[in-house]
Amino acid sequence: MLEGLLYKTLSLTGNPSAAKASVVLLDDSEIYKAHFPGFPVTPGVCIVGMAVELASALTGKKLSLSEAKDIKFVTPIFPKGETRIDFDLALEDETLKAVVSEDGAVCAKMTITVKQDA
Repeated sequence: MLEGLLYKTLSLTGNPSAAKASVVLLDDSEIYKAHFPGFPVTPGVCIVGMAVELASALTGKKLSLSEAKDIKFVTPIFPKGETRIDFDLALEDETLKAVVSEDGAVCAKMTITVKQDA
């Protein structure tokens, strides 16, 4: 889980079909020490992972990525102190749509398939 390792959830409101979440990045994370030393960037796979974890929290079910249908990384997310990232989430059946932004600027958009873990 990335919660507590890479980010901390500030808020999570709504329901699975229309939700908003805000997280703060933990800039002292071990992940940033490796990606990239001296110039940390939030890995794309971690951005996707955060969206899946937030959807899991909304549903109360353990979800995992099944298929990456369409993912666009628009701008990099750099950890700089109290970096706040916002997620607009919509989960319908097994399709999760997410728009990820920082300070109102879109950083990533994705449509992915998730599955419930046993």
